[in-house]
Amino acid sequence: MHPVSVPGGSGFQSIGSGLALVIDESPEGFALQRGALEAAHFQVEQAFDGFVALAMAVVCRPDVIILDCSRPLVEGRQTLRLLAGHVRTRHIPVILATSRPDLVPPEVQARIAVLISKPCDPDDIAGAARALVPRRRATPAPVRLVK
Repeated sequence: MHPVSVPGGSGFQSIGSGLALVIDESPEGFALQRGALEAAHFQVEQAFDGFVALAMAVVCRPDVIILDCSRPLVEGRQTLRLLAGHVRTRHIPVILATSRPDLVPPEVQARIAVLISKPCDPDDIAGAARALVPRRRATPAPVRLVK
């Protein structure tokens, strides 16, 4: 992956575990998740809402998306619909963190890879992200020509 610049984001090159896009409007919540994800060797970017998240995901192509649904689940549902509806983002696994997992309907559960009940330890989210994203090689594998 080549470095990409995103308005409001940092230039990055995906190394270590990969790139995580965190959709969270809370600076405090994001800071906790960022610390745990960076400790797990992820590069981390933040989006404050679903529309910005979709634009960032199309450009940055994160390896995993963490969607914090402390706000109404309707907004989270709309964000998932946007991500699932775009050819460049529908394959990206989504971790949904919510304080009301009992209210997550089956159609939303079908679109997510992991459902985490809040409050939770940010390390649980980082662990789920690590489990979803295969470890990247530090150097590219040699190319072998087959005749």
